[in-house]
Amino acid sequence: IPFYAYFRKTSLLNIYDLVNSLTFLLPISLYWTYQLRKAGSAFAPIYIRTVMVGFLLGLFIEFTQLLSVSRIAEITDVLAYAGGGALGTFCIYYYERQILPMLESNQQGA
Repeated sequence: IPFYAYFRKTSLLNIYDLVNSLTFLLPISLYWTYQLRKAGSAFAPIYIRTVMVGFLLGLFIEFTQLLSVSRIAEITDVLAYAGGGALGTFCIYYYERQILPMLESNQQGA
């Protein structure tokens, strides 16, 4: 069940672990999205790529934890890695669609 461990016992350590998993792929997806946008790619294929890379990376990491006695594999981290990939792409999307036009209109009005 996704997020079961975080709802069962909420602590700062659990919240930190969730945020850490979510932001693990964020810098990589920011850079990758920036490079793909610079090359002229549209956002839809970039979004699919970054989410799938995050998802597959999370699956790989959690699969290796199945072989460990001390760790438990959870679907939550897989979803968090995929979310981190999506978040990086969304940050670039938001910058290009919202912030950049507002900055340009402010510069033209000044």
